[in-house]
Amino acid sequence: MDEAIRPPRFALLLTGGAVTIAALALSLVPSAGLLAFAGGLIAVVGTARGSQRVLGLGALLQFAAVVFAGAASLSPGLLLVGILGAVLGWDIGEQSINVTRQLGSDATMVRSIVIHGAGSTFVGAVAMVLVYGTFLVSTGGQPLVALVAFLGGGGLVLLAMRA
Repeated sequence: MDEAIRPPRFALLLTGGAVTIAALALSLVPSAGLLAFAGGLIAVVGTARGSQRVLGLGALLQFAAVVFAGAASLSPGLLLVGILGAVLGWDIGEQSINVTRQLGSDATMVRSIVIHGAGSTFVGAVAMVLVYGTFLVSTGGQPLVALVAFLGGGGLVLLAMRA
């Protein structure tokens, strides 16, 4: 692996923190928790090596853990925290790798990574509040509406993160 595309340790710390929050939120379902921890570890390794493919594999495993936890009837609030942590881990890792590729490992990039992470966290938190509010309103005997709201909200979060 090329030394020039290794993100700083601070970026690894932020990515690791986000994926750990996701894994802890999903750990009430043991199989989902193990999958989420494995995915989080792979995501951090991918970020450390500057590999977007490895980071993406880790994020994919974390998203699969969210699906398993949802199938096991984990509470919607914890599912949303798990989704938000997985998305933030992937987003911060991607940003760190991209900035490191553009500026090199010697550049000071802590501020840009922190601002990007804070903005993504804000957008994700607002989206999660809207999705959870929609879920609470629509759970009166219409679980299909709640499922559609969840999927739509998750899609909006992903689109907002990439915009």
